Amino acid sequence: MNELNLNLNRLKAERVAKGWDQSEFARKLGMSRGSYWKRENGIVVISVNELAKMLQVLGYGKNDVSLFFTQGVPKRRHSEETISLHDFYNLMQVLLPFVTGMFKQ
Repeated sequence: MNELNLNLNRLKAERVAKGWDQSEFARKLGMSRGSYWKRENGIVVISVNELAKMLQVLGYGKNDVSLFFTQGVPKRRHSEETISLHDFYNLMQVLLPFVTGMFKQ
């Protein structure tokens, strides 16, 4: 089965590139720093809706989602989470309203 892996290192790198610490990014996401820390470190799986919000806050649209995934890496590494192609498709469906709203402004 083809699997895509969410690259948590990339997510962290993008947050750091914006100049945000975990507390500030968590606040922008509407969660506590501890909750965000668990997700960034792979302790808690990031939901599709949470990932969509993270990408929106970071300024990425649906065409950029693939930048945060790798393919063909062994299952479950500390710095990656696995998502099926079906879930990736669902993620894209969740992102569409965010992206559409960004371009209407």
